[in-house]
Amino acid sequence: MSVNELTEAVKTSQPNVSKHLKMLQVSGVLNRNQTGNTVFYEIADESIFSLCDTVCDSLEMKFRSEADIFASAQ
Repeated sequence: MSVNELTEAVKTSQPNVSKHLKMLQVSGVLNRNQTGNTVFYEIADESIFSLCDTVCDSLEMKFRSEADIFASAQ
């Protein structure tokens, strides 16, 4: 995915997206490939998806628990 595509997808500025992508690249999460003036990024290590699943599952459980508390309070 190119920086321009990401900028459109997340509805923010190109400098903001580029700053965050650089941080992710430096930390080893992303690989960067440049073709002409277009820069493409890809996930460097597929295990990042397992990490994302773990975080999302944890948040889902937390939000469901909080929703149950609010539902029972009514």
